[in-house]
Amino acid sequence: MNYALGKDLFREIIVCSSCPYAKLELDSKSVEASWQNLKEDLDAKGMIGKNLSIGQRYAILFFVKKRFKIPDH
Repeated sequence: MNYALGKDLFREIIVCSSCPYAKLELDSKSVEASWQNLKEDLDAKGMIGKNLSIGQRYAILFFVKKRFKIPDH
């Protein structure tokens, strides 16, 4: 469920044509390069995260990590 929710939210509020990451190339290399910024923007006080619940933020991060194979650091 978190994966599907994260996928939907990612498309709707992260990479849509008018979203903050609209120009992000959706490949592992590009997403990994933007990972730190995305995490900060999804923080509770971040530009995107301040309007989301903790569950929504977690689902997006979960989806991105799994879909784009972002390693744990």
